[in-house]
Amino acid sequence: MKDVFALRMDARAYQELDLKITDLMSHMPDGFPLKDLVYFSAQNTKMADWWQTPETRFAGGGEGAEIADLTLWIHATLILSPKAYRILGESMRAFGELLPVNVGEETYYIFNCLQFGQEDMEVCVYDASDEALDRLQCLEFEKSASNQLLFKSELDKCLNLFSNQKFKDLVEHYELTGICFDETLVQLYA
Repeated sequence: MKDVFALRMDARAYQELDLKITDLMSHMPDGFPLKDLVYFSAQNTKMADWWQTPETRFAGGGEGAEIADLTLWIHATLILSPKAYRILGESMRAFGELLPVNVGEETYYIFNCLQFGQEDMEVCVYDASDEALDRLQCLEFEKSASNQLLFKSELDKCLNLFSNQKFKDLVEHYELTGICFDETLVQLYA
């Protein structure tokens, strides 16, 4: 399906949010399962009810790396700059949570995707011949996925964030920096 894209970023050109899952552990409510935080994307864990705005920074990237309007964080999450939040935030709410983080004097937002796209199982190819290296070879979504602004895939183990054409058009129209849209939905590693 040509109107679904995997979101990618260039980690050398842009800095990444320097926030780790372990930084959030002290804010977890009593009795909250640790695995629900560690594997929050795959577990589809909602965190807004107990979220306490952490202080963090951006770091990394190559020489001259900038802070982008949109960057990827852990698995199927996206970081929105204040500008990106003003432009996209309201339209993204139906597809996940927007969790604030303070970076200096500004508030950025982590988009925790809680929406799954329906995979086209007649086209998808999953190689489980080697249990240690089982991997997705081909991923395609049902037509209904093109109606979802942002979503993740259970078959992909919620490792990537996907978007529809509308989201791509919004990002390009407002010239938001940081991510690119890849028609190749699966990154094959040697």
